[in-house]
Amino acid sequence: MLDGAWPILGHLGEMYRQFPSLCERGTKAHGPLFWIQGGPGARQLMYTAPLAINLLKNPALSSSFYTEGFEALLGNTLFAMDGDEHRLVRQAMTPPFTPQRVRASEIVDIVMETVARRVDAWTRGGDFDVVVEIREMGLEVIFRILGVPTTDLAEWRTQYGRFLLAGIPSSGPGRGPIHWYVTRARRWLNERLGTMVDRLRKTAESSTLVGAVANGRGEDGQLLDRQLVIDNLRILIFAGHETSASTMTWAALHLAASPKFQERAVSE
Repeated sequence: MLDGAWPILGHLGEMYRQFPSLCERGTKAHGPLFWIQGGPGARQLMYTAPLAINLLKNPALSSSFYTEGFEALLGNTLFAMDGDEHRLVRQAMTPPFTPQRVRASEIVDIVMETVARRVDAWTRGGDFDVVVEIREMGLEVIFRILGVPTTDLAEWRTQYGRFLLAGIPSSGPGRGPIHWYVTRARRWLNERLGTMVDRLRKTAESSTLVGAVANGRGEDGQLLDRQLVIDNLRILIFAGHETSASTMTWAALHLAASPKFQERAVSE
């Protein structure tokens, strides 16, 4: 077990703020294989050698363990499915994300309008925190793609922020108030996503990304289970927001540090 863990919280602070340093420190102290304390009752085995990538290619590898410490966040989603179950659900939910379907949907217009408005505000405003602002922009894009009215964006941000506390590992009977807080936020999100799914299925809307996911069908030709669609739409917010925000943040930082890149962007 790596030293430096706080009581109850373990290595959580270092995991979320200095994860590369945590891996480096653990490798130096114990070699590539060591344990860390990921939160209350949530030990995690770390493997930092490059060979770890080969494990992901092994068909015997299971990702179902995610539900042990992150059930509130990842339960009943593609992240925690293996084998045929993963293949069948992924097969039904993949078509809306092809380049052709994305270009034909409302996604491009939403992204262009949101980015142009935010960038204009930044240039007229002064100093700003690029990480915070781009995270907010990415979240707005995802919510608008889901069909959230602009008047409701603030409440969706609040509830989503609370739901993200599910990223703090928890297990066993003593999960405490954080798990209760997360469960309430997840219930709030699920109710509204469920309403969206019901409406889209009633109208058979499939021209939008969310409509296509809501009306996705399995190999048997039947609509996917309603709760399965809701859970994966909810994780779509998490996955799409985090990856998009990270990509855009690094792009902005590289642009800011390179006049050459700025000139190329303007010319394009």
